[in-house]
Amino acid sequence: MSDGTLDDATLRHLASLAQLTLDASTLPDLRAQLASIVVHVAKLQEVDVTGAEAMAHASEDAPALRADEVMPSLPAEDALASAPQVFAGLFRVPRVLSG
Repeated sequence: MSDGTLDDATLRHLASLAQLTLDASTLPDLRAQLASIVVHVAKLQEVDVTGAEAMAHASEDAPALRADEVMPSLPAEDALASAPQVFAGLFRVPRVLSG
């Protein structure tokens, strides 16, 4: 992709990282969409942010967070009672990422 184009191998690699299944008919649309995204990111990289302060929210009027408050929690036995699978007193969940 050094010349700015996305070849089929790169598209298929990106699709596998996103755990998507592609067929050949979807590659042209995907190539155009990703190329558009790359152009927008390149434009963002050109913006001069010298002197700009980092922000946690886009607006200074962000909702205030409530204070932490210690409260009783649900007993582990009750939480695990409706779990599909339990292992060693913990929720057992299927693997999401491969590898």
